[in-house]
Amino acid sequence: MWRHQGRSGGAGQHVDDRIGYRSARGHGDDHGDAIAQSHRDSDRPSDPAAVPPTSATLVLPTATRSAPSMSARAVRQLPAGATVDLVAAERGDNWIIGEQDWVPVSHEWERVWYRLSDGSYLYRLFVMLAGDGIPAARASAERYVIVDLGAQTAWAMEGDRAVREMHVTTGSADFETPTGAFAVQARVPNERMTSSSAGFDESEFYDVQNVLFTQYFAAGGFAMHLNYWQPVGVFGLTPTSHGCIGLQLPDAQFLWLFGSSNMRVIIRESGGPTPAPAPTPVATPAPSPSPTATPSPSPTATRIPSVTPTPTPVATTSPIPLPSASPSATPSATPASITP
Repeated sequence: MWRHQGRSGGAGQHVDDRIGYRSARGHGDDHGDAIAQSHRDSDRPSDPAAVPPTSATLVLPTATRSAPSMSARAVRQLPAGATVDLVAAERGDNWIIGEQDWVPVSHEWERVWYRLSDGSYLYRLFVMLAGDGIPAARASAERYVIVDLGAQTAWAMEGDRAVREMHVTTGSADFETPTGAFAVQARVPNERMTSSSAGFDESEFYDVQNVLFTQYFAAGGFAMHLNYWQPVGVFGLTPTSHGCIGLQLPDAQFLWLFGSSNMRVIIRESGGPTPAPAPTPVATPAPSPSPTATPSPSPTATRIPSVTPTPTPVATTSPIPLPSASPSATPSATPASITP
């Protein structure tokens, strides 16, 4: 099983339309402020060293640039899933932060751009390095995600096998992540999330731009996504969000490539990566066809023959008047009533 060492590495994080850095603009607790302060220096990016040629996969469709900046001229458009060879890494534009002056921490990857063999550049956010554990080709086993709130850990599952372990940060005490069985309802590559759109008042203000790799799984804005405003040290240890499941950069990229609409998301208080087989659908028996009544044939009326009386011989001595002939019997016109 691939395990991302997020607690000591300089990875990214996850975002949703309910999540914000709670100490932003003075809205947060002292503990959160202390964590942020302790990471302001340690998380500052250093100059990335040149890297030997290595391959990477495009997570989202994007254009390469003529210089390491999103404002530079677009050179060529690359589709999601494309494989590229990286020649070197350079420092450049911090596109994800942009003009957001409230973000209290920074991560090394935020300013990394990769130079390609044609001299154009790709931003680190849009490529997943081969060493980050790109998902294998989809197998026949079901893909789903298990989240253990007590362990602040998630697992990408294929059938009964965990294929990746991910350190996460979930909902804090006042904004707990719901438990239960859910399914991905919507996938949003990039969006802006605000406290007002999530229904929070001014005391929980946030306005987060460039929220990437968001996969909503429950009504109310609950999602899995990149979180770039929390320090590395909270992942796998401390719940900090407004209910969403925050991910570091390689893990958010992995789940975006791994997941799909309707993918199950199992959230528990504990239990680790215990497999959660999909419920077996209960077969509904087909209704038995109603027997077709076979009507009994109508009886055939039997004609009663007319009776012709036998004439009485006439006596020659005492004539006796002949009796009148008996009338013929009339056949029944109505058959017997028979119920089918």
